[in-house]
Amino acid sequence: MLTVKGVLRMKKFRCQVCDYVYNPEVGDPESTVKPRTPFEDLPGSWRCPVCDVTIDEFDAEGADEPAPKGATRRYVRPGLTIIWQSALCNHNGNCTRSLPGVFDLERRPWVNVQGADVDDLKGVIDECPTGALSYRTDDGGASKK
Repeated sequence: MLTVKGVLRMKKFRCQVCDYVYNPEVGDPESTVKPRTPFEDLPGSWRCPVCDVTIDEFDAEGADEPAPKGATRRYVRPGLTIIWQSALCNHNGNCTRSLPGVFDLERRPWVNVQGADVDDLKGVIDECPTGALSYRTDDGGASKK
C-alpha cells in the first residue's frame, strides 16, 4: 500500500492474460468483493471477471516493464496455454517475425493468444530455439521442447 500526503492508497493489480485491472478502491461488485478490499485480501477462489484466471495470474500495476529475470507468464485460450519463460528467452525474434499478430513486444500483454489458430501457434512455439516459449493443451499435449 502507498501513502500520498497521509492518505492510504492500495496498489492495483493487472491480469497477465487479459489486462483487466483490479482496483481495490472499487473492488469487484459482480463477485461481491467490496470497495477498499486490498488485492491481498481477496478470497483464494476469486477469479478474473474478464478471462476467469486465478489470482496467481495478476501482477502489481506497473509490472508492464519487461519481466524480471526468471519470470514465467501464461497466456490462455480454450484448448491451449502458452508459457513464456523470460530466463530462457534470447530475444532472437523468431516468434515476432513468424506471427506478428500474436507476438508483439510493443503491446501488453505481448502475446495475443487469439491472434492465430492453434496449429499455427503450436508450430511457431515448437520452433522456439531456446524453449522460452512452450505450450500445454487441455488434452494433455505439450510442446516438443
